[in-house]
Amino acid sequence: MKALYAAGTIGMSIPQQIGLTYQMLKDKRKSTRRAIRYTAWVGLGEGAPLRGCIVFDISETGAKLELDHPEELPETFNLLLSDRGDIHRRCHAVWRSKTQIGVHFEKAGTHVQPSEPGKKIPEPINAA
Repeated sequence: MKALYAAGTIGMSIPQQIGLTYQMLKDKRKSTRRAIRYTAWVGLGEGAPLRGCIVFDISETGAKLELDHPEELPETFNLLLSDRGDIHRRCHAVWRSKTQIGVHFEKAGTHVQPSEPGKKIPEPINAA
């Protein structure tokens, strides 16, 4: 029951809660993904231009992004979720396809050296 409460199920019926729990188990994710279409930007560091992207789904632990040439992104980068850059997440690439990239949000306080663009990351299992 604690996991259901943490997933934000207050006010949901028992069948809805069971469906949400089943979906989380099926997806093997620790937190629920929410489908959204939100404009964001990829920051690659000092002096590099920002790259626009669309956040297709997001959770507390990661997101699915759509952008041109995701294979050109380094393994770690910043995702800016506001136009001022005050809301951002440090991301680690988990999978890539021709137009999308799945990322895991790093925990605050972790320091990871950026990697070279184009480093081979496995494609998602369900990639088309």
